Amino acid sequence: AGLPDVLAYHPDRPGLLLAYELKRERRFVISAAQQAALDHLETVPGIDARIVRPSEWPALRAVLEDL
Repeated sequence: AGLPDVLAYHPDRPGLLLAYELKRERRFVISAAQQAALDHLETVPGIDARIVRPSEWPALRAVLEDL
């Protein structure tokens, strides 16, 4: 329980893990377990842990394309 929706890595980028919790734009609910998991993952070097909403996709796509 609480593990982010997306866990991704790139084989050519060791030391980087993307941990994304996908939520709708408005009126989303994050469970205590999800928040605890993100809070923990944010403390680990090399892990990009965050909540991602649809409006953030263009900026996030640019980041992903640069990997």
